[in-house]
Amino acid sequence: MTGATGGLGGADAVERFQRTIDGLEQELSDSTRRMERARDIGSIVADVVGAAQTEDGHVRVEFTAQGVHDLVLDPRAMRLGSADLAAAIKATIADAAADYQQRTLDAMREAGLVPSAEEQQRRLDEAVAQLGDAQRQFTTSLRSAAEVMGRAAQARPPRP
Repeated sequence: MTGATGGLGGADAVERFQRTIDGLEQELSDSTRRMERARDIGSIVADVVGAAQTEDGHVRVEFTAQGVHDLVLDPRAMRLGSADLAAAIKATIADAAADYQQRTLDAMREAGLVPSAEEQQRRLDEAVAQLGDAQRQFTTSLRSAAEVMGRAAQARPPRP
């Protein structure tokens, strides 16, 4: 059914289509920039070192993309029992790995490869707003269709 605006959607549909095309072009441009930056991801990750140490400084660990890069045991750490020393080493390795992971994420954010929390929230808010707009447009279209059907039913001659 066509209306005074011409066609099934008229100027509104053309405008929505153009916005969609513009959005796709922007996404393509953004993706191309991210891909170009992603080429450097190997060097970004290779340069990151996570580090941790026990509170007393007797166990120190450096962690890289290859895993434990360095483990330093102060001679005083040998005074610990074997179970306590093993637990201290494991905990320090876990802390260094977590530090490495956070530093890697920070480096990737800085390089623009991972959106910040603020950017993620902005994108989510934008998607929710677009969904709300689409829902309102759908509801309006549904009401218009119901009105047209109602008028058509009233205009139809009664059946004999």
